[in-house]
Amino acid sequence: MKSKGVLLFAFSTQEINYLTIAEKNSKLIKKFLNLPVSVVTDVDYQSDFFNVIKVEKQEKNNVRIGFNPSKSWKNFDRCNAYELSPYDITLLLDVDCIILDNFLLKYFDLCEDYLILNNQYFFNGKDIHTLGIYGIPHKWATIVIFNKTEKT
Repeated sequence: MKSKGVLLFAFSTQEINYLTIAEKNSKLIKKFLNLPVSVVTDVDYQSDFFNVIKVEKQEKNNVRIGFNPSKSWKNFDRCNAYELSPYDITLLLDVDCIILDNFLLKYFDLCEDYLILNNQYFFNGKDIHTLGIYGIPHKWATIVIFNKTEKT
């Protein structure tokens, strides 16, 4: 039987404590999805709601262009989710993607290699389907599920 679980990345900044968000969301994940949660971070942290995967401290911040340019965030290690995940099948979520039902469980049965969120709708009514002046198709890494397969 393949192991299943949720992976979150939580690198706090001066503006936002992502570990606090991860802890609160982990409680919801356990309640609605009943799955183990692992959190990747760069600090020592103890929690009864998730196990911690510690990586090297990140010195650089991402610079947000567009939506809220005054906020920074750190997610350089997210590209290593495949290697960092302790699960055979991983639900990779943005730490602030709040889980309020069990809807995402069905994707564990549908996923052969990987699935990624295609569309996201904002409260202000704006839909973003492309990036940049060349209209590159936009996929959202807010919700990703992947199996550890050769294709993935």
